[in-house]
Amino acid sequence: VVFGATASGRSTSHLPNIEGMVGLFINTMPVRVAFSPAETVTELLRRVQDQHSAALAFEHVPLVQAQLASQVPKGEALFETIFVFENYPTKNDDEDDVDVGASKNKRASLDLTNVMAFEKTNYALSVAVAVDPSTQQLTLSFIFDTGKYADVKIIHRLLQQFKNAIYNLTQEKNVYVAQVELEDQVVHSNLSMGPVDASSPEDLELPLVHEQFVLQAAKTPDAIAVVLDDEQVTYASLEIRSAALAQTLANAGV
Repeated sequence: VVFGATASGRSTSHLPNIEGMVGLFINTMPVRVAFSPAETVTELLRRVQDQHSAALAFEHVPLVQAQLASQVPKGEALFETIFVFENYPTKNDDEDDVDVGASKNKRASLDLTNVMAFEKTNYALSVAVAVDPSTQQLTLSFIFDTGKYADVKIIHRLLQQFKNAIYNLTQEKNVYVAQVELEDQVVHSNLSMGPVDASSPEDLELPLVHEQFVLQAAKTPDAIAVVLDDEQVTYASLEIRSAALAQTLANAGV
């Protein structure tokens, strides 16, 4: 089985002082897992973990170079499924502010509120696992191409198999891989599967970032949008300033 796994790009030492750098270093790495029916689940998971740890030294290698080193023909995708584990830190209401800088006189802090994310990939199926900051529970999301998976029942079945696999993998550590049941023979009340949203990204028609800001400014013009030291700027004022800057850039041909 070959699938893609996202990596932060910050686990290796190929770039000095990478933790002090701002920017996106994310990369997608191919993961190849060979199964042996006579192998126990514990042995399988330990082997996959060891392989993943060793592969982190190459997480900065572009996917195109990885494909050139493989036996997959040029123009053919290495994989059609990716797995994403989102483990970046989040802030709960009862936690301290995130320290983003300090000076001798005062400490700066950063609060992220009302966060909304919209994700879209070019892969047929994306499996994302994240920690819900409000409940501290894992959430599982399937993002899929409705052209590839026109029948949503297939996604329902994949979710059920994923659920069954997680349950069975945690029951007996010495069970063999061939004994892991994927079909719906065991249903555990603590593993609930929510509804499947079969909408395609095109159907959602989300406005662009600047369009969302204009909508927010119209909705709450007098609300505070930016705070810097003792200065506060409302959404209405910020919209006027940003529109003027945009017009200046446009007139300059930018």
